[in-house]
Amino acid sequence: MEVLEESPNSVKFQIVYKLECTSSVNITISETITIKNGIITVENEINGTDGLKRLNWPMLVFDGENNVDVELTGSSASLELNGK
Repeated sequence: MEVLEESPNSVKFQIVYKLECTSSVNITISETITIKNGIITVENEINGTDGLKRLNWPMLVFDGENNVDVELTGSSASLELNGK
């Protein structure tokens, strides 16, 4: 994990996973996470493999009282709870 930027109101850091599948195939997955003004942005990059890829991540869509609004647009997902 590497901190890329930090201030009193925001932080940006990156986590890199290196997978050695075979001696000739190495896959690198990097996640860059930014938290700024209460908004979390996650950017994923996958290198070392061609073709279709699938990305899964957990989302809390119900807190026991309220449903979270989820909007999927292209390669982006936005979640909003109580206007935030």
